[in-house]
Amino acid sequence: MRRFPRAAAGLALSVVLVTTSAVGAAQAAPPTQAAAATATPQQSLVTKIKTIVTPFYTDAQLSQILTRLAANVYDGKPLEATFDSLFPSYVLTPNQTLAVLTLRAGVSRDLGSTAAIDKSYAASIRSAQASYNQMLQKVATMKRSGQSKARCADAVYEIASATLTSAKVEQTLKDLKAGLTAKEWQSLRTHGSAMFLWNLYRL
Repeated sequence: MRRFPRAAAGLALSVVLVTTSAVGAAQAAPPTQAAAATATPQQSLVTKIKTIVTPFYTDAQLSQILTRLAANVYDGKPLEATFDSLFPSYVLTPNQTLAVLTLRAGVSRDLGSTAAIDKSYAASIRSAQASYNQMLQKVATMKRSGQSKARCADAVYEIASATLTSAKVEQTLKDLKAGLTAKEWQSLRTHGSAMFLWNLYRL
């Protein structure tokens, strides 16, 4: 049952990472002073993920996922190891467990297996790799200049939050769709309605 939560968070993470490009970071507007005063970089990113990517995770769960992501970037861990390590840090709620079971049962009934879930997870890793490398490079530079681990973590959240836009989320989801058959895509979208904010995008 843990495979799809991993894939779901993997897609959410890939959306964050794919939209984190050097060009996007340079063009993004900085946060206002008011916003900076009311939310930490991590809190701002949590809010943005829940608003335009996925409502599935609680604030506390996303905070744990992002904290572990930033720690793995700081330690220079490869992306796949980072994906695989994100999810032991929390326990699903009863409603989340029901959503996972509904998705798995529906996909299995439609397609005869849950292979489409694995395909979406693999696509998430592939799509996120280049941007994850940029995060690794940024944090490595900060470490060499003597900046603290906490500041490096904030930099990860700030880069991701500044460049996470609805347009880039839509493109990432379209790329995922292109890697699935029409039947696989429809099954994931139908039975995963509680997992992602599909209806915000022209898919």
